[in-house]
Amino acid sequence: MPALACLRRLCRHVSPQAVLFLLFIFCLFSVFISAYYLYGWKRGLEPSADAPEPDCGDPPPVAPSRLLPLKPVQAATPSRTDPLVLVFVESLYSQLGQEVVAILESSRFKYRTEIAPGKGDMPTLTDKGRGRFALIIYENILKYVNLDAWNRELLDKYC
Repeated sequence: MPALACLRRLCRHVSPQAVLFLLFIFCLFSVFISAYYLYGWKRGLEPSADAPEPDCGDPPPVAPSRLLPLKPVQAATPSRTDPLVLVFVESLYSQLGQEVVAILESSRFKYRTEIAPGKGDMPTLTDKGRGRFALIIYENILKYVNLDAWNRELLDKYC
């Protein structure tokens, strides 16, 4: 019991500033310890600096993936769509539409902005049997859901 009484007396005399200082010291100490264990020891998977250089005359070691026969690479088929993004927006000044356009511009995608069609004013999706758009983005999914049956079926077949 005397140890418990000493501990209570010590806790009463410690100021909040001292507690915060001790907490700060503990956090700083834990950061240094974790940094030492994360970056201080040499990792087994990384090449060490004192390892000898391999002789250029030796063949490189064969990885297990290289034991399998290589498949011939086929030439890429030409795309049936142009690398163009069609963005359907509520209005030309809508906030979300402008954000989508800003993302496309920052990623250097070519894009075309259209006001979301209501009835019958869907832009032409193909040109001479080739698709004009690689991606179609609707700002508001409800505009897509509420499309008339003809335009929605046309868009579904295109996609």
